[in-house]
Amino acid sequence: MKRIVLLVALLILAVDGRSLAQLIFSSLPFPTANANFFKPAKSPYYALLPCFDSEKIDFCKPLVDQSPRAVKSLLSMTLSKQIGSNNNWTTSHMTNIDCANYFCFDKLSTANFTSRILSNEIFRIEFSFLFNHCMFCNSNSSITFRNLVENGSCNSFPFVPNNWYQLGSSHCQGKPMSVPVMNVTSSESLNYRDFHFAVLDAHLFEPLSIYSGALTKSISKLDNNLDTISRFFNTLYNNTVFGVGGAPMFCHCASSNTFAFKCYDSNHNFFLPLKFNASPLLFLALFLIVTIVYTIVIIVPKLYVIIGTLLKLKTFKKDVNFYFTTKFKHPCLSFTKAILLLTIGDIKVHVIFWAYLFNIFLILTEIFSYARNYYSAINIFFIDDVGGSLRAIGMLFLLLAYGTMVIHWQHTMDLFNANTTKANLSKINTIILIVFYVFVAIALLAGIIGSAITKDTFVIFGIFSALYIIIGLVFSVAFTILGVRILLKMKKTSKSIAQLKLTKSIMLLNICNLVVVIIAVLSLPTYLIGFDIYTIEMGLIRSTVYDLWLLSVSIVSFYVLFTPFEFGFVYGKKAADLSQFLLNCEYCGNTTKNTDESSSSAKDYNSSKKKDNIEKIKHAEMTPRTSVSTITSEANNAPTEEGTNHTNKQESLSTPEENTENVSPPVELQDYDAAKQ
Repeated sequence: MKRIVLLVALLILAVDGRSLAQLIFSSLPFPTANANFFKPAKSPYYALLPCFDSEKIDFCKPLVDQSPRAVKSLLSMTLSKQIGSNNNWTTSHMTNIDCANYFCFDKLSTANFTSRILSNEIFRIEFSFLFNHCMFCNSNSSITFRNLVENGSCNSFPFVPNNWYQLGSSHCQGKPMSVPVMNVTSSESLNYRDFHFAVLDAHLFEPLSIYSGALTKSISKLDNNLDTISRFFNTLYNNTVFGVGGAPMFCHCASSNTFAFKCYDSNHNFFLPLKFNASPLLFLALFLIVTIVYTIVIIVPKLYVIIGTLLKLKTFKKDVNFYFTTKFKHPCLSFTKAILLLTIGDIKVHVIFWAYLFNIFLILTEIFSYARNYYSAINIFFIDDVGGSLRAIGMLFLLLAYGTMVIHWQHTMDLFNANTTKANLSKINTIILIVFYVFVAIALLAGIIGSAITKDTFVIFGIFSALYIIIGLVFSVAFTILGVRILLKMKKTSKSIAQLKLTKSIMLLNICNLVVVIIAVLSLPTYLIGFDIYTIEMGLIRSTVYDLWLLSVSIVSFYVLFTPFEFGFVYGKKAADLSQFLLNCEYCGNTTKNTDESSSSAKDYNSSKKKDNIEKIKHAEMTPRTSVSTITSEANNAPTEEGTNHTNKQESLSTPEENTENVSPPVELQDYDAAKQ
């Protein structure tokens, strides 16, 4: 029987030349909350990804019959806070739906159509809701309207329903309906889940989008009498304007029962789920792991050294002698100065502090980014891009960490040149540090004041981004020049492998930071003009690329700041040796093959010189890879045996941790754990 009905319908279509196909539903729920807030500014593609728990507005039910949560969701997601807070936002057309009167007979309903849809939020909701209701639902009002349009009795409406169905099918699937749907009565409503079709939504016509821009151009020289609904549809839904598949409409995708701008394209299947679902969860897990390891391996040992020095433990005797001055007779003053020197006066503590805050804010960034997949989270914060703002703050802390890292490296070079392991910052480094902090503080204050005045986080977001780009670029270029000069000098003077490694690791950090700066420069136009300025796909993966390189910077910073010796104070010498074994390449390749030769070279050194060198290492504040530079510079002048490889000799004397397998440990290191007690 169904086949006979289908055949009759096809014959009618062939003879009449006009399809009577209609998609008529008894219910048509549409999700109101969208995880993506970015408006398409350059590309005719509105990236739609409904939230997991989005409230749904049913186009086939009058608003008065729908749940309060659904109506509230429609308000909060579509209207501004000022309008949404009022109770008189509804119109008579929305409470008493009369499709024929609205679209066919009452000319005032759609008068000055384009101007109103651009400037009036409530009118956008009204038009979108009524259009979908009258085009798809089985109410008496919508059936009457469709009959009038089909019979040519509604001249003000620009097309018959079947034209919209075919346009929507072409848009959503990339091809028109192959077989038209039967003309059915209200008692034979279809299930919306089984069809591809397109609906309108008020978000599509918001200001600053590519669609509102096209409308603005179309009415700039129009008489108000010509600003009709026909003009609106001819402007936006003509394939010559945005091309096939670029018109402003959202698709229902039958197979998955989801809504998207286009069904099952690369954005729907990959880029949108990657940005809003997979990427935040992946990087949240990675940044959590890095932060936990960072706390255990770097912060805890550093705090142990600071507290142990303040408590004047025997293990830190030389540190106590350095930090506790005899200048002040009162012990409180001496203790206060020691605290200041061990915290604010230690440039490495600055780096650790800012790097830790950087990781914390990246974790918050991923949490808020993923929270946008839930209606309740969006409704609470109602900020376009909380995650992006937090990432900007995190990058500010990265800037502070990187800037202090460069100063820390310069301080290390000063220690190397002075042939010592402890000293306060030089005057020039202190001045650079103070100027750096003052400049950042001024920019931060300007951003906070600007955001408070404009009530828009974009101001502070933009200032943070510009600050990172400017200072990050200056530091990257300056440090690249300095680092290359240091590397060339080291190679000419045959300095230790450990020292070369430290310099190379800092250079690697510099490269990672430079890449982030370049990404920030390229991304800046996307914030000023539109996220889709380089294509929708590039806009969607922007944050993922950011997070990937920010994670790289975090890992390299962790490597540079890690100190096996401080780590050993807390977790034991074996743990320190193991960490040194895993992180340092002295145990890789040819070095391990020359163990016997390195050991025989080491035995020829004077024992007192060895003890003195080891003592310096034990109390050095810089990383072992840094403190080695001082020790090796002294060791290079020691006599060598004939036929002994000089490079291997330098490696054998780098640090006790680096050569625990190659050189028999002296008494001081054999009693390592006992000294800790």
